[in-house]
Amino acid sequence: QGALEILLCGIEMATMQLKTHRFFTAISPLLFCIVVNGSSLPWGKLNLIVVTDVHTWVSGQQRQIDGIQKTADYGDLLSFSSHLKNISTLKMADIFLLNNGDIVDGTGIGYPNGESVTPIIQKIPFDLVNCGNHELYENATLRNLLTPNSGLVSHFSENYLTSNTVLTSTGKHLGNKYRILPGRDGLNYVAFGFLYNMKDSSKQVKVQTVQHTVNQTWFREALKMGNAAIILAHMDFKDPLIDVILSRVRQLQGNEYPVVFLTGHTHIRGSSILDRYAISIEFGHYLDTIGFVGINFTSPPTFNFSNIVPSRENLVNITNISSDRFDTEEGIEIKRIISITRKAMSLDEVIGCNPRTLSPNDPFTWNLYLNTVVPVMLHVKDRDNYFSMVSPGAFRYNLFQGVVTRDDVISFSPFHEKFYVASGVMGSILLGIIRNDTFLASSSHSMNISNIKPEKQYNFYFPGFYKDRIEAGLLQFSSTVELSAVETPLNTTSVWEKYIQESWPRSCEEGLSNHGTTHENTLSFGAIAGILLAATFVVILGAYAGWNIILKQRRKRRDEQNRDPYGTLRLDDQHDISIDNLAIELGDPSVVV
Repeated sequence: QGALEILLCGIEMATMQLKTHRFFTAISPLLFCIVVNGSSLPWGKLNLIVVTDVHTWVSGQQRQIDGIQKTADYGDLLSFSSHLKNISTLKMADIFLLNNGDIVDGTGIGYPNGESVTPIIQKIPFDLVNCGNHELYENATLRNLLTPNSGLVSHFSENYLTSNTVLTSTGKHLGNKYRILPGRDGLNYVAFGFLYNMKDSSKQVKVQTVQHTVNQTWFREALKMGNAAIILAHMDFKDPLIDVILSRVRQLQGNEYPVVFLTGHTHIRGSSILDRYAISIEFGHYLDTIGFVGINFTSPPTFNFSNIVPSRENLVNITNISSDRFDTEEGIEIKRIISITRKAMSLDEVIGCNPRTLSPNDPFTWNLYLNTVVPVMLHVKDRDNYFSMVSPGAFRYNLFQGVVTRDDVISFSPFHEKFYVASGVMGSILLGIIRNDTFLASSSHSMNISNIKPEKQYNFYFPGFYKDRIEAGLLQFSSTVELSAVETPLNTTSVWEKYIQESWPRSCEEGLSNHGTTHENTLSFGAIAGILLAATFVVILGAYAGWNIILKQRRKRRDEQNRDPYGTLRLDDQHDISIDNLAIELGDPSVVV
């Protein structure tokens, strides 16, 4: 069968070459098929290519936190998936390309509500698209999603899944409840798209609980249509809701019904074997991973998967296609659109030079924002009564030391929220609001809560993400506090851009010391480390040179004392030997053994 696949592949590809008048290369596809048929991916009868939580990183990661190259963009993804689909045809296997949601809120190309990234996503022929929580926060994002004829829901049609998300106005599902994917050899796969039990979505939509959804008649009937279930679940791969769904599937279809959960939301890689016929897998975020799952329907089935690092070189190697033949016409077109869009949005415009890397995991970043960026850029006059907080997920990526572009700033802080202020809030009320709300209490690391004095009044600044929660808390504890929008054109993204332009050097060539006044006079970690390393080297070098001088003086005195009348050197003193050995270890070239 393998030989037949190779022969059919060669004939098909040779025909394609002849049709394009490449007569002399018509024989090469046969050799190409032989090589490709030995791909290192864990192929199965059913194969799934998966991305999740891309958050508009369609340009790839041009700067990596971990130093691993992940620069492949959506053009490379399309070329890669196209080649894999060709290989699956040769293998007589099924393959589908899937997106598990959270397509917005990430980089400049999707700023502010995904309008510019939508045409790029629509160029990728996803077989299934799930809805993430970030698609549901803002009304503007929802409009982009639901616009007739041009929105993502309309474009992907039956492939866009929202199994437990409905429109509040009509009760109808935002997208499709489920999808039947036809496979080879009479196999059918039923696919669902679940979101965790989200409670803070836009009021235009309602996320029904998973518990409610799996007990609906349509869910039971849909399961009967598939030989196996593909469940896109925008939730952690170990979320208890996974068990809720699987338990219901087992009740309805028995213990030998194959199920693969493709999860997300928590931005990690992970997997969990649920039982002999079910697995849950999560494939990273920000296009740092392309997931590949191969399933063979033996008894029990085998589930194999691979976390593919999306560098172009890696994708080329996996497909065993030369680099100059890797890009498909469609992939090249996406690259062109990405480039044009980035240029039109001035995303690569340099706006400053960062004196030190700002990381979401570094307390310095939060302190800089809360105690410098916000009060300085919002012109807070009464700093003594100032208090602020920020969402714990506000900073999404590193803002690296060195050159900073507009895209870097948006990737670091993408949420463009308005600023609000509650004036004259007693510290006791402020503490009560925070401690009475579980979410706010869990966000304590993103505010200087330890500095709140119960008997003192504060002007409380916070982003729009918290508006409803803070407003509800104020009504509970006090009806006299005034809450209003801060009079500023800045938001949680542009406030960083303005701060950088005013406080950091315009370019790294200017040098930090020649740029007037900055709000933070802090040496970078790299500079401090370099100084310490240089000082340590000088100390060691000095000690080494000094020790050599001492050794030479000792040897000279020893030689003078230990020479007999005939001028021979005695080596019977153990102390002398140990001194020589130490000198050898230090690399003294004057010592000969």
